[in-house]
Amino acid sequence: MGSIDQNLVFRQYLSLLPVTKLACPLMNYDEKKLTDFALVKAFIIGSLCEWDGHREIAENIRSNKSLQRELELNSISYSQISRRLIDINTEHLVDLLGQLTKRYWNLQRHAVGINTNVGIIRIIDGTYVKLPDSASNWTAISKVSSGIKLHIRIVVASSDSVFPEKMIASTESQSYI
Repeated sequence: MGSIDQNLVFRQYLSLLPVTKLACPLMNYDEKKLTDFALVKAFIIGSLCEWDGHREIAENIRSNKSLQRELELNSISYSQISRRLIDINTEHLVDLLGQLTKRYWNLQRHAVGINTNVGIIRIIDGTYVKLPDSASNWTAISKVSSGIKLHIRIVVASSDSVFPEKMIASTESQSYI
């Protein structure tokens, strides 16, 4: 993350999270270790640090006491992260993306795009994400494969400002593009 203080960046990202939803005791009733809030924080930190996969996220959190305190964890494993991802309520994450997009557009309200001749560009990307068999009840593609397609609209607001504006998940057989 270059010369920017990582702790400051983490705190700014984490301050935007919908704490009342993600940390709600009713939403995390059976979770003794890794709550929704801690899981989302772990993935934000992992994304900012460009950690690859559940194993690397777990290893880096285990090796950093301040991250463990932030996430309120004594221990964490990659399998624990995988199990929690199955149960997380993604509606809260969709709301979060909407709030962040709205906030970003407020900051970029005078954006003109790459230049005044081109304007603001919106790019649509469809990415296939393979899911575990336990998710196959609604994502089944065949007897041996299950997954979703993420359709993401990315905005190029200026030469140094690119962000996701909208995301739609569908099964592999559906298409929105």
